[in-house]
Amino acid sequence: MHQLDPALEPMTRKERRELRRLQRRDEGAIHQHTKTAKRLLMWSIAALVLVLVGWLAWRAAQRMPVAGALSVPVGEADNVRGPSDAPVTLVEYSDFQCPACATFHPIIAQILSEPSIAGNVRFVYRHFPLTNIHNKAMLAAQATQAAAVQGKFWEVHDKIFESQPEWSTKSVADARTQFLALALELGLDRERWERDLDSDAIRGRVEADLESGTSAAVTGTPSFFVNGVFVDVFSSTDVVGALRDTLISAVNANP
Repeated sequence: MHQLDPALEPMTRKERRELRRLQRRDEGAIHQHTKTAKRLLMWSIAALVLVLVGWLAWRAAQRMPVAGALSVPVGEADNVRGPSDAPVTLVEYSDFQCPACATFHPIIAQILSEPSIAGNVRFVYRHFPLTNIHNKAMLAAQATQAAAVQGKFWEVHDKIFESQPEWSTKSVADARTQFLALALELGLDRERWERDLDSDAIRGRVEADLESGTSAAVTGTPSFFVNGVFVDVFSSTDVVGALRDTLISAVNANP
């Protein structure tokens, strides 16, 4: 007589419960294994992202200058006011069309004239025209450098800042006419000034200042450096006091 395979015989209730228990256990193990695999994958991706971010930051650090350090020392090409042997040097990166720079123009003059500072600080003006927002900043910078060729940088520098409310609202052509009038008022040779204004040499001189500021991590104007170190005056609630106090401290530290 042919007998049935015991495996094909109907299971008892107990056997069915045991089978379901084993199935649930296996399904749980598979689910747990899948969760663990996903978790490991996520951690691996996160670790890879962190490594990539760190590597990119390191690469950027190799290319970018250290913020707060003057990258190009003051030299003969600079526009300097004050004693050449002063123990303290104040460098300003500035934009002639920047309202904040125009506001600081008389403030700096006042600070440098104070008894505790006068004669102990030389002031260096460096161009940093923000041409993306000030369409006449480069022209104004070139106008002063064209005047510098004739020994009149500071005179034109002062006049351009003082008249900023007028020329900054005009067209580029009208601003140029006003700068020419200032140059003639100060006794500059017109033909020479206009020739220098449009020359590659003068534009290159302005761009050299701009590049030195960029390499020192300057991003806005005015930016100040005292003895080569960046001074973040705008982080203080007393901006003027912060600059004055920094200069006084530098003078006292360099008698």
